[in-house]
Amino acid sequence: MPRIPDWYCQVGGMITDWPLYVLFAEKGDIAFLPEAMGVYRLHPGGAFSPKSDLTKLETMEMLYRIVNEGTEFRHDKDLRAGHGRYFLDMARTYLDQGRTDLARRCLREARSYRPRGQFRGLAEAFSLEVRSWLRRRASL
Repeated sequence: MPRIPDWYCQVGGMITDWPLYVLFAEKGDIAFLPEAMGVYRLHPGGAFSPKSDLTKLETMEMLYRIVNEGTEFRHDKDLRAGHGRYFLDMARTYLDQGRTDLARRCLREARSYRPRGQFRGLAEAFSLEVRSWLRRRASL
């Protein structure tokens, strides 16, 4: 069991699972199992689920930053890639829901944290932006 560093407590207890996986991965090998091995329950009594969508996005932005800084950027490339993927997925979700304000915010966030020197995902980001613009224009 790794020592729990101070940065781990900065996320306010809302999201504790995957930063813990990062800590374990730094101490030894871990594996990814592609099968569903558990269930995530959404309920109003949780710490994260009842928050507003904007608060959830702000928390995720903070979480990626804190984990990256807390691990002294040892996993910068992977964390930046995960950050970009998360926010592109959320942009797509919000766009499909017609929530273009949150979709645009997620798209900006995805772009700002894409891995340095990697352009994968930019075509998708551009496509999302165009779809957002077309939906806004159609609603006028």
